[in-house]
Parts: sequence; structure tokens; C-alpha cells
Amino acid sequence: METTPTGELTPSGRKYVSGTAVELNAASLSGYVFASWEGDVTGETTPKTITMNSNKNIIARFKILIPASYTLNISISPLGSGTVTPSSGPHSNGDIVAITAEANSGYVFASWEGDLNGSVNPTTITMNGNKNITATFILDDKIHGDYTGCGIGAVPCNGLPNEASIEAYETMIGRGVAVVSFFRDFTYPFPASTCNTIHNHHGSIPMITWEPWRWNSTDTTYSLDHIIAGDCDAYIKSFAEAAKAWGGHFFLRFAQEMDGDWYPWSGSQNGSNEAATAKYKAAWMRIHATFEALGVNNVTWVWCPNQYYLPHEDWNSPEAYYPGDDYVDWAATDGYSSPWSSCESFDVIFGDIYSKLTSLTSNNKPVMIAEMARSTEETHGGKPAWMSDAFDKIKSASYGKIKLYIWFNIDNSTVGQWDWRIESSASSEAMMHYIMTSEASYYLSTIH
Repeated sequence: METTPTGELTPSGRKYVSGTAVELNAASLSGYVFASWEGDVTGETTPKTITMNSNKNIIARFKILIPASYTLNISISPLGSGTVTPSSGPHSNGDIVAITAEANSGYVFASWEGDLNGSVNPTTITMNGNKNITATFILDDKIHGDYTGCGIGAVPCNGLPNEASIEAYETMIGRGVAVVSFFRDFTYPFPASTCNTIHNHHGSIPMITWEPWRWNSTDTTYSLDHIIAGDCDAYIKSFAEAAKAWGGHFFLRFAQEMDGDWYPWSGSQNGSNEAATAKYKAAWMRIHATFEALGVNNVTWVWCPNQYYLPHEDWNSPEAYYPGDDYVDWAATDGYSSPWSSCESFDVIFGDIYSKLTSLTSNNKPVMIAEMARSTEETHGGKPAWMSDAFDKIKSASYGKIKLYIWFNIDNSTVGQWDWRIESSASSEAMMHYIMTSEASYYLSTIH
């Protein structure tokens, strides 16, 4: 008699007196089931009785046992960071099970581990065996704008802000600054030291406006074409790694005012057509993907068209540059009241672009005015009156999604523009101080 490692046959081979009736038992091992007899015995049942009236050759065949169901085991790491549906339990053999991870407050989903890999969510798994899956979540370091009120922000000085320039601005307006904004081009590494200065100043948050060029140069090393081709990957990766190592919350505003005609990353300087806007989006998404691949979770992405697109043609509208909700955390805009805009009111400058931003983005994304200021002309009541109206509008229901404003507090009168500073006159300084101190419950010195 013959058996295999898949089962056992009793009794084992031996001699019997002619005419003896012998009962054969085929017992399967774990994971197998008896299938059939072959040789001098046939059939598919066990036990089987034979009469020894001659020499007998018998084979017991076994087959793999295919269960009707398998168990899906779900784990969460770290505990309390999220949930997964469905929960652990049995599923029919061959079922394709849809699995969704939901982060709890303060966390974001990161990846699957075990019998699932990657970060696609929701996803599916085929139940062709018992499956052990771990959903991994990480702390959410983004700034969501899910608060009542509007954060106070400023570009407090030319160049890199320091403790003195931040304190001087705060003293002037009578309030702390939630966000301190400054500019860097692609020739600079991640500004960890400046970010430390800002962060250590009662927890203020840095906003880096990251411009893909060499300032005021015709050098095309950092053009959109070069970014898309991967020529800037080493620099971008180095910047991202340093941002991750720094570890604090920060806003990153990449390639702002792309719908104007004055920057080399604008559509106007990259073909003036739909291909130009597609190029901008491709560069944005490539940079974003680099940060994602490196696990840079402390960055909050700010997408920022100008409030008026120039040229004012359909191909150049802000919507054409939007890379998508998966790549943007805040929608923003820049706008100034000056002879450029006939010193118009806040509503005239920001009303249309605010409507575009709120209709373009989903998921209730917050809105930021990333640069705003008023020149010193006396038109329409002058700077103090404009400021009073602007901050009344920001706190109104009509602009309820504006969760941060940045005052561009720079004197650019020496470079063909205007003096944007609050302290350009005693009356405008007094007005800003009054607004910020009297509306302290709405205009916030800290945000999250």
C-alpha cells in the first residue's frame, strides 16, 4: 500500500491469510482531505473493506483542502490613530474585499503593511488565504485652518526676518503674529535657521515663498522645463529632506502669481497657451511627489494665483493652473490697492478671485490672502479707511473661508512701486493697531 506526506493509510502493508477481510482507513493530514482510492481498490469513501484473495496494490490519494472562508486580521499602528473598515473577521474564499482606512483627529493615513503594501486608500484585497494587514497612521502636521477667526500674518521686512523685525511689527500692531512670511529662490537651501527664529518666537509659523529662479536673472537653470525633466531633482530632494529634518510646521508657497506675466514661471513666459498652464501643473506635481515620497509631513502647500490674471484671457485663468485638491492644502491669492488697481476697495480687488478659489477647491479648503497692502494715495478715503473696510470684510460671512492674511509690510517706493508699510503714516499705523486690538477675538495670534 502507498501513502504520501499528505495523509496516512492504516493498516500498513503486510501479509494476510487468504480470505481475510481488511478494513482500510485513509486519514488526511492538516490542510488536506482524502480524495480517492486507486489500484485494486476504487472509490471515494473511507474506510473501505477488501477481501484478501490475492496480492493487492492500493494507493490512497489526498488533495489540498480549500476552505470555504479565510480570516482577515486588521491591526492599527499606533493604537488609537485610526480605524479600518471592515474590521477583522471571516470572508468567503475568493472574495475581493474593499478596505478603507480613516484617520482619527490629529493623524493622517500613511501606508499599509503586511499582506497589503503601498499607500493607496481605499484599496482591495483578494481573500485567497488568511490575511494580516496593518494600517499605519502618522501625526498630522499640516495646518488645516479649522478654527473660528483669521490668523494675523506679515512680511515684516525685506530679506530674512529676525527677532527684532518680528518684535517691531508686533509692537506696532499691538498683537502677536501667527505667521511670518519671507521669500527664497532656488539657489538657497532650506532656511532652517530662519524657521527656528520664527518658530521660537512664541510659536509663530514660517511661510516660505519658494520661487523657481535665480532672483532678477535670466538664468533658466530652474525653469519649469528643467523641473519637469528632473534636472532640479537633487536640489528639491535636498530642500525637502532638510525641511523634514527641521520638523516644525511651515507653509510652502511655490511659484506664486503664475497667472501674471512678470515671473519666468508664468504661463505668459512659457507659451501663452494651455500647454503652458499644463507645464506649471506638471512642475508643481513633481515637486509635491518628491516631498510625499520622502515623508515630509510637516509642510502645508499653498497655491497662489494673482487676484487679476494678465493677460485676461481664458487660457490664463487661475483655474487653468490648479493642480488638484490632492496637491493643495490652502488656496491663496495676492492683491494690492494702489494706482495699479485704481486704489479700489477690498471687494473690488478680492471679490471675484475669492469666488473662484472657493468654487474651484473642494474639501472645504481654507483661503489665505498671501500678500495684501494699500499704497499711501488718498483716493477712496486713503489708507486708513481702506484698511478699516478690508478687515471688516474679512470677518464678514461673505469671506468666511479666509483664515489667514499676510500684510506685505515693505517700502517699495524706491523700486517704482509704493510704500506698503503700515507705518507709512501715523494714521494708518494707528488704524491697524486699533483694528487688531479691538478685534482680538477674531484676528488671531496663534493658529493650527
